[in-house]
Amino acid sequence: MTALETRNVWNEVYEGNPLDELPWHQEEPPEYLIELVEKKVVEGPVLDICCGAGTNAVFLAQKGFEVHGIDIAAKAVEMANQKARKGKVSCSFIAGDAIHLPYLDGRFSFIFDRGCFHHIPVGLRERFVEGVARVLKKGGRYQLNCFSDKDPYFNGLSKGDIKKYFSKHFDIESMRKVEFQEKTGLHRYFYTGLMKRR
Repeated sequence: MTALETRNVWNEVYEGNPLDELPWHQEEPPEYLIELVEKKVVEGPVLDICCGAGTNAVFLAQKGFEVHGIDIAAKAVEMANQKARKGKVSCSFIAGDAIHLPYLDGRFSFIFDRGCFHHIPVGLRERFVEGVARVLKKGGRYQLNCFSDKDPYFNGLSKGDIKKYFSKHFDIESMRKVEFQEKTGLHRYFYTGLMKRR
């Protein structure tokens, strides 16, 4: 699938479905992100990569961080901007491709990825990691949340897969399993990992 086709597919998803019916969408940030903020692991500026409708970006902005967000779907970015206005915070959202991040080298201290990496085509995953490493300053942190190989409904990643893709640029500080129940009642299985840029 080309980048244009991918963009069109995700736009159709956001334009054709009520937000509260999208299985991955949540109106509250995940507990592990709240925990990272409370433990002062998060530092700004922050990039929310594949930010969707902006729940996590707005939460981080409300906590006082400079926040940027990127998503391939322009409709999602429109929703994220609306959420930021409603939340009375300023975030910089753009519609763009996570494979080609349009940011300066070392621009961010923290990058949050809630379900972007596992959607990147296998042949482009190394390029994605290179881009994340490029825009993250040395010592900055990347929070990954991706489907695990336990998930029966998606071609998820094992711990070995994650290490293979990220070990060139990152030290993995923590990796744990997370179970998520979709609104349909379906149980999904993830790895959530915190990594430090070398």
